[in-house]
Amino acid sequence: MNEASTEARWYVVHTYSGYENKVKTSLEKAIENRGMSAYFFDIQIPMETVVEQDGDKEREIEDKVFPSYVLIKMIMSDESWHVVRNIRGVTGFVGPGSKPIPLTDAEVASLGIEHEEDTPAEAVTVKLAFEVGDTVKIGAGNVVDRDGFLFLAKAGADFVKVGIGGGSICITRETKGIGRGQATALIEVAAARDEYFKETGIYVPICSDGGIVHDYHMTLALAMGADFLMLGRYFARFDEGPTPKVMVNGAYMKEYWGEGSNRARNWQRYDLGGSTKLSFEEGVDSYVTYAGPLHDNVEASLYKVKSTMCNCGVITIPDLQREAKLTLVSSVSIVEGGAHDVTLRSTSTVK
Repeated sequence: MNEASTEARWYVVHTYSGYENKVKTSLEKAIENRGMSAYFFDIQIPMETVVEQDGDKEREIEDKVFPSYVLIKMIMSDESWHVVRNIRGVTGFVGPGSKPIPLTDAEVASLGIEHEEDTPAEAVTVKLAFEVGDTVKIGAGNVVDRDGFLFLAKAGADFVKVGIGGGSICITRETKGIGRGQATALIEVAAARDEYFKETGIYVPICSDGGIVHDYHMTLALAMGADFLMLGRYFARFDEGPTPKVMVNGAYMKEYWGEGSNRARNWQRYDLGGSTKLSFEEGVDSYVTYAGPLHDNVEASLYKVKSTMCNCGVITIPDLQREAKLTLVSSVSIVEGGAHDVTLRSTSTVK
């Protein structure tokens, strides 16, 4: 953070799950202790009233509209930036790299967070992009076989996510012993999707969630039947990712952690539905190699996918899924598929 601003703007800060109120309280104390009130004007955690149904009983509870996010109206400077970033539970500002991007006036208006001094905060409502009665897409998962897909498809899922334990930060398989190889799962679920479409006329897209490390894995997943891909690790490496760029052992890295990790503390997603929270993790806290701006990298990745499709003689993804020939390979084949039996001179990027 090098550029200072003289105007107070609204910024979005990402926090550990469940840390929103702690961050707000800690930040208010830090502002007071450091005499920084001239730089901070408002801190909000947008809430909404939700009606919970428990049998025949209904009760109203206050729930966070945007879990894991805190909104701050502040004048951005190096000092004010550091005050926020050093609060325990804060993972970073929303914006590319370490550069916070303020909300636009239109975004502030749509969120309903800016109000006149004589207007009570309780009267401000958050305006969402949809209303009761609107049609929304509902995704379900994750599954790894035909039975799981058919259960969710018949239940009305608009799309189904495929994959358990294959993500780079996921340790579900080694902690709980459930899951399946991503390729095996994807091929079986894709066949079930096509079977279901043939029988009902309803096409339920599938998302390959996990196992994408290299660019060519994208093409393989599409060829195996995926309609679209989950690319958490891929996008976490770029400037636009919300986590800070850090130096680790002489190399720039980006922080990256799983929702089932102790750092994220997203227990709501993994608990058993009772009052007892999880006592073990299903994700890790890690780093991924920094890769620069999103645009340049995505352009290169898409070019590789298109080039492989060209090699297969197809121009559409459905054609790729129909025409591509998948084959098992040995460890020796994998070795000979890369550079071998030579001494590499240097690694360079084609401009």
